[in-house]
Amino acid sequence: MQQSNSVTVLSQRHRIRGALKIIVVCLFASIIYPLFARDISDLVAFLNAIIIGLISGIGIAYHQDLLTYRLSRSKSKFLVQVGMTALIYTVGMAVLVLGVYWVIRSIEAGQSIADYYRAGKVHAFIGKDYPIIVGWALILATTLSFTFNMRRQIAGSILRNMVLGTYARPREEYRAVMNIDINGATTLAEKLGLVDYFKLLNDTYAAITPAILAAQGEIYRYV
Repeated sequence: MQQSNSVTVLSQRHRIRGALKIIVVCLFASIIYPLFARDISDLVAFLNAIIIGLISGIGIAYHQDLLTYRLSRSKSKFLVQVGMTALIYTVGMAVLVLGVYWVIRSIEAGQSIADYYRAGKVHAFIGKDYPIIVGWALILATTLSFTFNMRRQIAGSILRNMVLGTYARPREEYRAVMNIDINGATTLAEKLGLVDYFKLLNDTYAAITPAILAAQGEIYRYV
C-alpha cells in the first residue's frame, strides 16, 4: 500500500510539473506580442498578456491532462488530431483575447463594457491588432498541438532526446523493462479475424497507455 501511495504521489507531481511547463510557455508566448508591438510603458497591455497567458495555459494544461491521463486515446488520424486540437486552442485563445481586452480596457477608460463598445474602440482593436494576435495564437496552438500529439505517440522523453540529440551521445542507464502480451493472442486473432483483432489491439493500447504515462513510464514500441 505504501509503495502504491508513493507511485501515486510521484505521478501527481509529474502531472503538476507538466501543467506548470505549459502555463509558463503560454505566459511567455503571450508576453512576446506586447513586448515587440507596443511601448514598454503600456502596463495594461502586459496585464492583458499575463491574464491571457495564465487562463489559456491553465485551460490547455487541463485539456492535455484529460487527453493524456484520463480519457481513452483517440483513434483519429494524427493530422486530424493535430488540426482539431489546434482549432480548439486557436478559437479559445481568440475569444479569450477579445474578452480580456474588452473588459480590462473598459476598466482603464472608466467606462462600462457597453459604453466602451459603443465608443468604437473594440472595433478599432479588431481592425488593427486583433488579426495579428489571432495569427500568433494559430501558430502557438498548432505548435503546441503537434508537440502534445507527438508526445502521446512516443514517450515525451524520447521526443525530447531526439530533438536535443541525446542519442548521439550514448551512455549507460539502468532501466526496468516490462513486456506486456495478450493471453491467447494467436487464438484470438484466428477467431476474430485481422480487422477485429487489430481493433482489439488498439483498444488495449488505449486502455494501458494513460496509466503508463501517469507513472512516468516510457512506451518503447507497440508491436
